[in-house]
Amino acid sequence: RYDLAMELCEKGLAIQLDTLGPGHRDVASTYINMATVLQAQDQYDRAMELYEKGLALLLDALGPGHPDVAGTYHSMASVRRALGQDDRALELYEKCLAIRLDSLGPSHPDVATTYNNVALVRQAHGQYDRSMALYEKCLA
Repeated sequence: RYDLAMELCEKGLAIQLDTLGPGHRDVASTYINMATVLQAQDQYDRAMELYEKGLALLLDALGPGHPDVAGTYHSMASVRRALGQDDRALELYEKCLAIRLDSLGPSHPDVATTYNNVALVRQAHGQYDRSMALYEKCLA
């Protein structure tokens, strides 16, 4: 069903580009949705290309501190993680975390999810004390 999902996204994108123009926020969302479909199929390089396109549009449309920008960083980090690029994933998770803390506050569930993912990367690299502190923040 991924083929159908991608086909529908591509049709929707064509309509959006024609009616809304290439810089519209909805176009960004479609690029990000397409990236998600590709990520689910382990097509990480193509997914990153579309996440980056979507991110650029979101940054222009919403600014760097918007929760949707944070969500895109989070998705990009999970792709980097799947590619074994943990250092880059950590940078993206940290960007996401900073935005989410500022825009959503420390008790928001998305903040806890981000703490958890940062902790997983830290744990994978033997940084157990740092990882444990982050897991504790998830539970706070």
